Amino acid sequence: MGEAGSLAGRVALVTGSGRNIGRATILEIARMGADVVVNSRSNRDEAESVADEARALGARAMVVVGVGDIAQVDAMVEVAIAEFGRVDILVNNAGLHKAKPFVDMTVEDWREVNGVTWTGRSTTARQSSPE
Repeated sequence: MGEAGSLAGRVALVTGSGRNIGRATILEIARMGADVVVNSRSNRDEAESVADEARALGARAMVVVGVGDIAQVDAMVEVAIAEFGRVDILVNNAGLHKAKPFVDMTVEDWREVNGVTWTGRSTTARQSSPE
C-alpha cells in the first residue's frame, strides 16, 4: 500500500472501477489522498457504492457511466475535467469478454469487446496527450 497523502491534490480516473481490480485501485488511490472518478460501463449502482467508499476515505468522488465508444470516453473526460479541473492519473482497467467461444462471436460482439478494451483506451490517450 502507498503512503497516505502521497497523492494529495491529484485526480485519478479509473475505467472499469465499479468492482474487482478497478474498485480496489480506486480505493487505494483514494486512501493515498487523490480525488477519484469512478467509471462503470453500465452499472451506476455499483459505481456509486465504490464512490461512497472512496468518500468515506476522505476523497472527493464522482461517477461516470459508459466507456464503450469514442463519444462516451470523450464525455467522461469532459465531465471529469469540469468537476475536478484536470485528470492527473489514468488507469485503463475496463475490459469486456463474451462468455462464448471466439468462433461463435458475432460482429456486434466483437465490436462491443473492442469498443471497451481498445477504443476507449486510444481515445482517452488522445484526450490526455499534449497538442
